[in-house]
Amino acid sequence: HTAYTVMRRSNVLPEMCSHLCPTHLMCEGACIEGLLTGRPVPIADIQYIISWLARTQEQIGARVPASRTGRKIAVVGGGPAGLACAVTLIEKGHAVTIFEREDQLGGAPELAIRSSRYAGAKAEIDAILQPALKAGRLETNFGQELGRTIHLEDLRKQYDAVLVAGGVGQETSIGKAAGVMDALTFLREAKRGDLKSIPARVAVLSGGDCAMDAAAVALELGASDLYVVYPGPLSEMHWHTPDDWFRISGAHPMTLTRPLGYEVDGNGRLTGLRISRMELGPPDESGQRRRVPVPDSESVLTIGMAIEAMGLGVSHELKKALEGVSFGAGGLVETVSANSFATGLAKVFAAGGLVNGGASVAQCVAEGMKAGEEIDRFVCAPGP
Repeated sequence: HTAYTVMRRSNVLPEMCSHLCPTHLMCEGACIEGLLTGRPVPIADIQYIISWLARTQEQIGARVPASRTGRKIAVVGGGPAGLACAVTLIEKGHAVTIFEREDQLGGAPELAIRSSRYAGAKAEIDAILQPALKAGRLETNFGQELGRTIHLEDLRKQYDAVLVAGGVGQETSIGKAAGVMDALTFLREAKRGDLKSIPARVAVLSGGDCAMDAAAVALELGASDLYVVYPGPLSEMHWHTPDDWFRISGAHPMTLTRPLGYEVDGNGRLTGLRISRMELGPPDESGQRRRVPVPDSESVLTIGMAIEAMGLGVSHELKKALEGVSFGAGGLVETVSANSFATGLAKVFAAGGLVNGGASVAQCVAEGMKAGEEIDRFVCAPGP
């Protein structure tokens, strides 16, 4: 119980994070035992066991205070950031309503991450939220989409504050063709069982965090040759598993390879991916080596399916629904300062993928908790 309490101070979803965080790059990667003995302390395993034991012993429910503040906060999006913010606010004595587009909570970890990697978040989420639901401090509304069934201006009138944590869901694309899918759609359809088989030759256009899961699922579904195409060096790829993954039979990393477009047959069906080679030029003022196309290096990679996983952005529909909120040059929500989650639009805050572009689960949880602390200060501040 004490161990879980310590973890819970900085992470309201420790069981989820124990499965999904790239610990070999983060905590275990920095463990001194890894340097001294080659065997870092198994931090993720320890975190999971503590979380699992606490959950099975019914010790992880939100701590709902007896007194109410009378403040109401709307949380749009029930993924890691939204859930972390909601729990933080509930434990401050506020009433929270979660508006979720899907028919369940958990966000991308629950809906898209392959079952072979993560069984799901439902047990942990249900156990944490149950005391708040029972006490009438939390309401969950499913099938609610900002800009369609709910509107930001209405939420601002009805609630003391609004957190928008809808995530990023617009994949970067180089074209459309029968046989081309964005990674999130591919992962969701595979997890639902809608995809039973795929072509033998598949290319994953890598660059974002979905690429790793999409590649693994493609192999699970029967791809015999999987080409992971990335325009930069391996050291810059968003790949949160050890590099020996690329020594799996059928997995072919194609780094320093830029995807240019698609080849199709007379029926509009994908037949190939146009690619060109890249090389690294001299460092620029920031010390980064620019990627430079190699002249006359274009070729066509024969494939039957392409999965676009080059990076996520905010969808056009969500940007339209967030009228009055500023977006930066990178297409993400701009907050008033680096240490704030306030958007500049009165009473509206943002966290998670909308701000960080789709970072790790641990970062989204941490940002959600910090946003909850900031919203608590905002709604409890004395009036003028």
